[in-house]
Amino acid sequence: MLQKSSGNWIEVMFNNHSKFLLFLVCTVVLYGGCQSSLTNVSSVSPGTMKGNLKVDNKNRSYRLHIPEGYASEKPLPLVIALHGAFSSAREMERLSGFSALADEEGFVVVYPNGIGLFGFLRHWNAGFCCGRAMDVEWNDTGFLLGLIDLLTEHLVIDKQRIYLVGMSNGGMLAHRFAAEYPDRIAAVTLVSAAVGARWEGGEMKRFPPPLLPVPALIIHTKDDPVIPFEGGRGSRRDVEYLGALDAVAFWRGVNRCESIPVETLRVQGGNWTLWKDYSSGAEVALLAVDQGGHVWPGERRGADQCKDGADATKTAWRFMSRFFRD
Repeated sequence: MLQKSSGNWIEVMFNNHSKFLLFLVCTVVLYGGCQSSLTNVSSVSPGTMKGNLKVDNKNRSYRLHIPEGYASEKPLPLVIALHGAFSSAREMERLSGFSALADEEGFVVVYPNGIGLFGFLRHWNAGFCCGRAMDVEWNDTGFLLGLIDLLTEHLVIDKQRIYLVGMSNGGMLAHRFAAEYPDRIAAVTLVSAAVGARWEGGEMKRFPPPLLPVPALIIHTKDDPVIPFEGGRGSRRDVEYLGALDAVAFWRGVNRCESIPVETLRVQGGNWTLWKDYSSGAEVALLAVDQGGHVWPGERRGADQCKDGADATKTAWRFMSRFFRD
């Protein structure tokens, strides 16, 4: 059963100082031999650190941000932020600004890395996409499950408030994970992502609907040249994507939302539409961004913050943070 929460969680505490050194040894080494970089952690300092987790005999890397001011015993929400194809955890942290928002709002954020070639061209296996990750069936859902288990075991995480957000190919993986493991997250945000695709000569592939509701926010620019808002072929002519409205239809069906939206608003940089199921409390929202292309709307550049137009980071947090799973 999904419920809403309006409270802010600000601080986190650990309770065994003697094991802190082991945490540091594991987390600061990106490709070390530790099975996990949080084993037996006793305390952490605010900021972003690197870590490893071994999945299927592969060292999977991630970046973990602990927010400022974590001195109480209250558990913190967790946001898992997935980068797009040929990007990285570091780049996702930079362009989204989730770490800065985590310091303001009081949540932990982890940025997993896809597998690539010598640390480059990282991407994800979303089932129907993309590239080598799909062809050799990398266990990216297993990586996310392992990260959730790791962080909830060794950090003070509110297990009822775990949220997933992804950009492009990372958003496709977020679609897949939310569909296959709806009990592990409280809400999901999909940015510039497809919920299914058909490759040249193949059939349209999409996920079976999950058995549990998952509040979902779809953010997509109307002029996206890679994954068209209306669906179809984008800049890659060998693949046909399902578009933003298809994603809305999928999650509205999962969440059994009313056909008539409860909100239709003109907001900064785009149009906001919200559907709701009053029995479960689940919602589906669409932020149709006016323009910008295949981007993370409101992308941070250097020290500058988003001032004009839609802001995917703040919109995602405002939407997802209202939900928690029993």
